[in-house]
Amino acid sequence: GPSSKPVKMSTRLKGTVSPSAGSDVARAGNRDRTTILLSLFRALDMRLMLSTGVVPELGLHARVVLLAPPELLPTLRASFGDRVIYEPLQYGSSKYASGVRTSAPVRRRLESLLTETFRLTYGRPNGRDNRTRALHASSYRQTAPDARVRLARELVLALAFAASRSRVLRKALQALAARVLRGHLHDEVFERWHPAVLVVCSVGLELDARLILEARGQSVPSIAVVQSWDKTSSKGYPLAAPDRVLVWSDVMARECAGFLDIPLKHVEVTGAPVFDLYFDPALHQPRTVFLESLGLDAARKAIFCALCSPAYHAGNLALASLLAGLVTEDCFPVPASLVLRVHPAYYENTESRIAEQRRELFDLLDKLGTQASIHVNLPDVTEQETSYIINPADSEFVTNILANCDVSVSVLSTQMVEAALFDKPAVTIEYGHWSSNVLDADLVGFRLEHLERILEPGAIARVRTPDDLVLAIGDVFHDSTK
Repeated sequence: GPSSKPVKMSTRLKGTVSPSAGSDVARAGNRDRTTILLSLFRALDMRLMLSTGVVPELGLHARVVLLAPPELLPTLRASFGDRVIYEPLQYGSSKYASGVRTSAPVRRRLESLLTETFRLTYGRPNGRDNRTRALHASSYRQTAPDARVRLARELVLALAFAASRSRVLRKALQALAARVLRGHLHDEVFERWHPAVLVVCSVGLELDARLILEARGQSVPSIAVVQSWDKTSSKGYPLAAPDRVLVWSDVMARECAGFLDIPLKHVEVTGAPVFDLYFDPALHQPRTVFLESLGLDAARKAIFCALCSPAYHAGNLALASLLAGLVTEDCFPVPASLVLRVHPAYYENTESRIAEQRRELFDLLDKLGTQASIHVNLPDVTEQETSYIINPADSEFVTNILANCDVSVSVLSTQMVEAALFDKPAVTIEYGHWSSNVLDADLVGFRLEHLERILEPGAIARVRTPDDLVLAIGDVFHDSTK
């Protein structure tokens, strides 16, 4: 996909409003119109707001002030235009708050204790444990590098265990977090624009929690627009709960109440707006036209494989090589083509390790893409120095490959849901190893609360070895109703 060169920004995070905006007259005028303060710093949150047209629509009814990492502001300005006011997010680009934690050693340790404890804490609706908690707790214990860290982690695990069984303790820890995490980094923004509401895109996770607490200190209510199906069940307990939460489904609403102690009366079910474009007939191309535009024969069955994030890097290399070999050697019951799509997270530039993995994957895909009946898709993103933005045009490709493929292959991904929207058979990979900054585990026996919702009914073909993958795709080609 197209990309831009990294945008060089000053390290001083100053406002981008006009000089007159800080005057007393301008400040008084800023009270005359309802203002929505919107925070965006995760790539998928930005995709939600860019692809759905939510921000321009809001701009017709209110003033929208967008808080985002400074290096992303020029790209966002190019996307949203002058109808939005831009302010730099003082927390930096990372979704983790390591860059804004206090320098005081005791308080910094307390911040770390709270954030790690909450990541492993959930309510227990009807006495049932959250399945994600068990997997994360096991990984957290097993990956301790030495005895000192192991002892500290046992303290966190004990506290999270107790908090998961006591709503009183959860609320007490949340109150302590409010005292420890509350900052004043955006006081000038609140004073300048007097927002009526703060909008964030998680249910009070780390950086969003800090903004929620800042807003609460200014008597500004908060709304969480949940853009992903795992935010209410698999990301931990909110350090600071928003006043209102917008979710995809009734199931997620119940998870807010059961796992996160957010009353149902504060939760609204809105559907999944990020999928709206899939139903736009203007985006859909005829199968033959679309597949031939990729250099593929429309008469062959089309396998769409969405590779996983860099956390599954070794698995991605093996999966791409395996499928490419099977297609090239005509190992399926009928001739097939293969579309391999790179996960957008390979464009993260926060770690040198990811850049190295990207080079390794791209080198492999460059070779595979030269073979007949194989097409490699790079997501349409704009790269920045430490992050990336998924461009709205990317949705057009995803819409058409899902609509025109014969089988979807992914690694325990949201694509299982997306394939169902197009009534396409889906196969999910459950072998290999996952390694990220929050989880290190084998995919065999990988149980996360949100995944179990779609796996338990048996609607997805689950494969646990490479040989199973060959059989599962072959079964689909024999009977596409599976």
